[in-house]
Amino acid sequence: MNLNYIANWDANRRTTWSGTTYSLLLAMEESNHVFDVNMNDSLVQFLSKINLKMVEHIGVDLFSRYLQKRLRKLVLNQISNDSVNVQVHSIVNLPNSYIYEDLIWEVLAYIRNNDPSSFSISGFQKINDKTFKYQLTRQRELIGNDKTILSMSHWLTNFINKETSHRAVYVGGGINTPLIKTSIKKRDNQTFLFVDRSFYRKGGDIVVSAFNRLKLKYPNAKLIIAGPDKNKISKKTLNMNGIDFIGDVSVDKIGQLMTTATCFVMPSRFEAYGLVFIEAMANGMPIIARDKYEMPYFVSEGSGLVMRTEKNESLEIDNLLKCMTELLENRNQYLEKAQEVAPNIAKEYSWAAVANRITNVIEDDKL
Repeated sequence: MNLNYIANWDANRRTTWSGTTYSLLLAMEESNHVFDVNMNDSLVQFLSKINLKMVEHIGVDLFSRYLQKRLRKLVLNQISNDSVNVQVHSIVNLPNSYIYEDLIWEVLAYIRNNDPSSFSISGFQKINDKTFKYQLTRQRELIGNDKTILSMSHWLTNFINKETSHRAVYVGGGINTPLIKTSIKKRDNQTFLFVDRSFYRKGGDIVVSAFNRLKLKYPNAKLIIAGPDKNKISKKTLNMNGIDFIGDVSVDKIGQLMTTATCFVMPSRFEAYGLVFIEAMANGMPIIARDKYEMPYFVSEGSGLVMRTEKNESLEIDNLLKCMTELLENRNQYLEKAQEVAPNIAKEYSWAAVANRITNVIEDDKL
């Protein structure tokens, strides 16, 4: 199949969108003839920033029409006319495109109105009403009714198909960490692992609080926290017994940690997708996650427990403590299941599988 792969590339292509854009491109190239279309245009970036500032401060959208006209010209100069268009995010209003997304503005609007506590730490909470409405309207028009959203998650797919006029098809996301098979005997007995730079948004504070109480029953328990900037963590938390803040580490190091720790724990307050969950599962780890977004589905596919969300943080800490205690008390049971399903997780969430599902969606539409 001939495909136009349309993306905004960073200077380092390999790290664009945390590696997702590059990994998907390589996978699509395995079984398709792909035209690599780079939409990174310095003038568009410059005018887009100015336009957003104008929308934010005075509510005036001055450059949108020109920007779309320029983007359309840019894409038409690079694409093959007899090829199918696959966009990574909604970039340009190109008819009959397939658009790969982990999140859209319409679902953010829903979360803002119906789950303000999650929205308040989503990373989008500081956007004012004018800018939010502008982004919402712009993306809604870009997607329209003639394009298909290739959705990373089941929860986003369901929302789009039930609550919007767009069409979405689930295709999933892929694993970026190395996969190493480790026997249960070689894993630590009581080590929990948390991996993300966004400590509070991903529930790191709840994990620390629950872990401190867990230590009363399991004094040898350990908690490894990778990702957060140590300078943004209080000294009291950094010096807590049994907790090791190792800072930002490489993908290879994360893969190594996933082969030795007992359980991955991250009760995210807001989570568009969560590749790190499936990376942990593919490495044979049980997981503890929150009962929101794609997280319950991950747990159902693998091994682990779901923490119930509460309005009261103290109750959430109680719930997480119960999950962590349950997992340690039945360590081998959870690890055995995690080891059993790991090969299927690795296969289901490989970039090759994602690319294959995308290809199948396009081929089915042609029938």
